[in-house]
Amino acid sequence: MTLPLTEHGPLTEHGPSPGRSKIPAECRVVRHPGWLLGLALLLTAAALLLSYALGNRNAAPAYRTGPVVRGAVTASTTASGTVNPVVTVQVGSQVSGQISELLADFNTEVKTGQLVARIDPALFETQVAQAAGDLAVAQAGIETQRAAVIRANADLEAARATLTNVQAQLRKAQALLFNARSNHERTQRLFDRGNASASDRDSAKSANDAAQAEVEALAAQEIGQQATVRSSEAQLTLAQANVASATALVQQKQAAYQGACINLEHTRIVAPVDGTVIQRNVDRGQTVAASLQAPVLFTIAQDLTAMQVDASVDEADVGTVRVGQEVHFTVDAYPGRSFTGAVIQIRKAPQVVQNVVTYDVVISAPNPDLALLPGLTANARIVADRRGDALLVPSAALRYHPAKAAPSSSPPSQQTGEVWVLNAAGQPERRPLRLGVSDGSMVEVVEGKLEVGDRVVLGETAPSTASGAVPSMGAGPRM
Repeated sequence: MTLPLTEHGPLTEHGPSPGRSKIPAECRVVRHPGWLLGLALLLTAAALLLSYALGNRNAAPAYRTGPVVRGAVTASTTASGTVNPVVTVQVGSQVSGQISELLADFNTEVKTGQLVARIDPALFETQVAQAAGDLAVAQAGIETQRAAVIRANADLEAARATLTNVQAQLRKAQALLFNARSNHERTQRLFDRGNASASDRDSAKSANDAAQAEVEALAAQEIGQQATVRSSEAQLTLAQANVASATALVQQKQAAYQGACINLEHTRIVAPVDGTVIQRNVDRGQTVAASLQAPVLFTIAQDLTAMQVDASVDEADVGTVRVGQEVHFTVDAYPGRSFTGAVIQIRKAPQVVQNVVTYDVVISAPNPDLALLPGLTANARIVADRRGDALLVPSAALRYHPAKAAPSSSPPSQQTGEVWVLNAAGQPERRPLRLGVSDGSMVEVVEGKLEVGDRVVLGETAPSTASGAVPSMGAGPRM
């Protein structure tokens, strides 16, 4: 390093040479503190801003304006939803088992009654055979009971015939007893008068006693036969009851057989409607278990040429939606293409998600070219009202109000409002209006002092300086 020279000789690294004087004061470098430079910059910026504000304090504001025009305006409600088939049918299984055949896949066109899958029928065929055997046994049992009824009926008829015969014999014996008693009494009177012998009397008495015994025997036989008839009647009643029981058993076995046949038929999964398979949930060899809820094997859309959009409309907008209103909607699958439909149903059940209430509005969606697919997201615009030739002002003009202007005498609403129109002097003038249909950017003027071509104030812009530019606040002077 080269050291500077002084009048007293060269400097060393640690100061002047021994024996020489120090550097004079006028040759020393003066160093200012850093904060003085920052303070100078702040003062310069403040001076520039103050000068700009004083120069523009009295400048007139500049206005942004828009024209009053005549044209069409449409009031609409926006909503989003999902494209769905009008009718979807879930095809399930009513029996449990293993899928042995799978005859339909995604996008398969099916007809009503067409076989789409089959569950292994071996177990159900065994159940049908067992039920058929039980039914045959029950039917044989009813024939046995019917034969027992016939036999009991014959026994009853025989018992009744025997009873009738005994009763006839009893009546005959009673008649003989009456004659024997009369003869005995007459013979006894003759014997008492001496006109009959003792042997005649004894013979008459014996005949009477024999007739009496015969009557008593036949009377006892009648009682016994009556008991036999009652027993036969009871046997017949029991046999008839057995027939009724056997008949009920046959009906029960018949129902079991029919149930087994139905379960066997349920192993054939068929399409319940004409349509297109849009979902398949099983594979061949998979086991399905039918318990309280039938497992869904396929989902069939009945007609994809007529779709619908299930749109969620906010509770604040649902009051403007009516059945029959025209709807235009788009889907992300076809950018730039608009589809047309109509409101066909407004469902009254609210849908609440995180305290947000919406209502399901069903929109028809004709789909002749099958462009719309189930599940597409649709952005719908429901046309609430339309005007073909209306006087229109920008919506922004209704929100403008000069800072120094007096407040309006009537508060603004959806039916009334006011705009400010620049007069010949370039100053805004208030124009009260009665409003109609709005599409969000333009509003229909139903009544008010406005004409096509009037310029309405939309807002104010910052006034410019005399030179047309804001002074630069660049770096200050270098020190």
